[in-house]
Amino acid sequence: MWYAIFLFLKKEKLEGPFKEKLISFEKHVFYFTSLTLFGYLGSLVRLFVKIFIFGNHESTFYYVNIIGCFFIGTIYQIKSNSNSHIKYHAHLLTCLSTGFCGCLTSFSSWQLECTNQFLSGNYMNLIDLQVLGIASFLASFIAGTHFAPLFLSIDFLFEDKTWTENVFIRRLTNLLFVVFWIFASTLFLTTISSFIKHTLLTLFFCTLGCNIRYYLGLYNPISIAKLHIPLFTLLVNVLGCILISTSVSIQKHFTIQDDIFHIMLLGMNDGLFGSLTTVSTFVLELYFTIPAVEMKYMYYTLSVGISMPLMITIQLLFAETHFRK
Repeated sequence: MWYAIFLFLKKEKLEGPFKEKLISFEKHVFYFTSLTLFGYLGSLVRLFVKIFIFGNHESTFYYVNIIGCFFIGTIYQIKSNSNSHIKYHAHLLTCLSTGFCGCLTSFSSWQLECTNQFLSGNYMNLIDLQVLGIASFLASFIAGTHFAPLFLSIDFLFEDKTWTENVFIRRLTNLLFVVFWIFASTLFLTTISSFIKHTLLTLFFCTLGCNIRYYLGLYNPISIAKLHIPLFTLLVNVLGCILISTSVSIQKHFTIQDDIFHIMLLGMNDGLFGSLTTVSTFVLELYFTIPAVEMKYMYYTLSVGISMPLMITIQLLFAETHFRK
């Protein structure tokens, strides 16, 4: 309601604390909507690569994770640059790294495929996925950091301006977000295409996954200072792995008569669990954020060592329940 009032009243007519509160509220809404829209872009790229390029093949996660790690390497290097104008674009870079790259990459899909290889007895494939996977993601990240100077050399990209202070951009972004979901809700209720419903549900759940990961991630500096590992990235990655393993097991071992429920599970897999977990931030933390080498190994070991056993246990429990029936 407050935002609607602020949107239609002229800014210069508002004075005092009331004006400041409305401006602050509008900015917070803008931070949410802009981050989410970039997350949508990442989720859509991952979904379309999965369906249209690889035909739902399990290896999709590998390629999108490499792409996402490359981009976040570039973004991180730009953000770390001493160029004084970079600070004016901090939120845009956050949207690109946390929103786009975070939702493009998926830790849960990576570990799900590793779990499937383990349960199938393909232990060499499992080793390849884990060892070559993390090596490829790190190599892609490092390559991305070397690509950053190309963008930094383009002066107009980092002029002394900030889009978060542009009232028109903020209002337009917030309005586009509202209009999009009015249109999306109408389309979901009227269309008979399962693919469109799957895509819209992916975006809906992406809203939750992306923002939960972002707001929990704000507390990572505290955990790094005290525990020397980004506890909240570890938490969302493990949680996402548990949830996607449960969802996949339900689809595998139970006959789902309701098409909407089936599509909802697919939307949660690609939207919520895919966007909640991230490889790009995971690799960034391994390479840059965690200072001590032994803690880097511990962080990787904890992430995989907690996620995979839990996913294996969940799938085995569902398989045993199905067998007994």
